[in-house]
Amino acid sequence: MEEPVGAWPGDRFLVRSYSPPLILGGGVVYNGVAPHRKRHSAADIFNQYRRSAVEELAVLHVQESGFQGLTVPELSLRLGVSEKRARKLLEAPLSTRQLLLVGGGRQQLIARAAFEALKERTVRLLASFHDDFPNREGLSVEELRLMVYGGMEPQLMRLLLDDLAKRGTAATVEETVCLSPDRPLSSRTSEWLRHELTDLYRNAALAPPPLREIVARFPRQGAGILRSVLEGLAIDDILTMVNEDLYFYREALEELKEMTVRHLREQGESDIQGLKALTGMTRKFLIPVLEHFDETGVTHRLDDTTRTLRARFRTEGRYESAGIDWLEQSKHQ
Repeated sequence: MEEPVGAWPGDRFLVRSYSPPLILGGGVVYNGVAPHRKRHSAADIFNQYRRSAVEELAVLHVQESGFQGLTVPELSLRLGVSEKRARKLLEAPLSTRQLLLVGGGRQQLIARAAFEALKERTVRLLASFHDDFPNREGLSVEELRLMVYGGMEPQLMRLLLDDLAKRGTAATVEETVCLSPDRPLSSRTSEWLRHELTDLYRNAALAPPPLREIVARFPRQGAGILRSVLEGLAIDDILTMVNEDLYFYREALEELKEMTVRHLREQGESDIQGLKALTGMTRKFLIPVLEHFDETGVTHRLDDTTRTLRARFRTEGRYESAGIDWLEQSKHQ
């Protein structure tokens, strides 16, 4: 068309040439505001319009509107029916949630498929954001809305976020949106977290933070993810787990073990006060470490406060100097 022409759904039309004045073709108007589409898909859509019942056409029009959606008045114009009739046609697809009606002033209709696509885009954007800025909590609701689809109604964004929260995929806290802490980490975020935790425990030396403080420091990752990363660092011999709540940087703990072994060789035995004076540690950290040394066969508990060395550590031998602990010695004897 050289210029816009008003047409009602169901109107018939002819296409004529100027000169010679011939009739080139004709047809029926099915959608006066159809979106631009590729030629190979036009025939399929045309057949859907031509063969569909009016109830199916209502769904098709909303699907064609994509992320923008339609209001009921807009849909009634596309169908060529009254708003009352349009609302009647929407009852079935709304009840089956094939279409969604978003509240608010605009009363926006959106296809379920478009809604799911918006959710997928939201999750991808959040995942990318967390990879790029792992130390930030998340994106504001408004930032995320504009990034996902700038024309999205705020009410639709709220519905989308509520749905993601119910599924445990994302959470919104004080207008900040982030992926669920229990969601598996990407490789980039995992490496960043391993690096951060390694530095944290290295710098903490003999006064490492308990797990609850780690969770408070990295709230977005969650306790389960953090425990898994700490266990991985322990498997890689970067950290040593003293108990379920307490990890030490391995090199710091090994130095402490050597110091304790030398002291007990010289003294024969030592109580808690003597070991506190030796190490400079508080009971909060010293008691779990000594219990760990008891369990791993380094020390032997004589009473509530006194330790002595296990027989294997009382004299310096080739296994200890080679860095092989007492459990490994038995394999060589």
